[in-house]
Amino acid sequence: MTTLARRYAAVPKRTSSETWRAITEHLPTSTERAHFEAATNAAAVLIADSVTATTPIVLTGAGPRVHLYTVHGDDAISGHNVNEATVANLSFSDDWTLYLPDHPDEPGLIAGLVTTPHIKIGQPPSANETNAAAPTRSRVGVIDLTALEPR
Repeated sequence: MTTLARRYAAVPKRTSSETWRAITEHLPTSTERAHFEAATNAAAVLIADSVTATTPIVLTGAGPRVHLYTVHGDDAISGHNVNEATVANLSFSDDWTLYLPDHPDEPGLIAGLVTTPHIKIGQPPSANETNAAAPTRSRVGVIDLTALEPR
């Protein structure tokens, strides 16, 4: 399974809501956009509190696994470590899920802000678990790239 990371410029370049809007414009098709927009308040809280600077929002089941981070402060203004490239070849079906991290200082807060079934709170299954049922003819092993992500 391919894992991609995208890093979006956030506060102070954009407000947290504007940052989430930029993310939603790069990822879903118009059909799925309503689900992403329903998560605006929850995502904006996570972005405003810089939770997503170190803990990603993770999209699974739409092609490559996508880890979404935000970049804050001077780096957001300068564009250092920012990568907002559109993720190509996303294919949304009924099985896609967007995982929002729970707020570390206020557990349960984010869950109370989300009502769409495609958005879940907490850690996503590991890349190996997500892909375990997928048949493959490849003799190449699966590499878990999450160990290389910044903490």
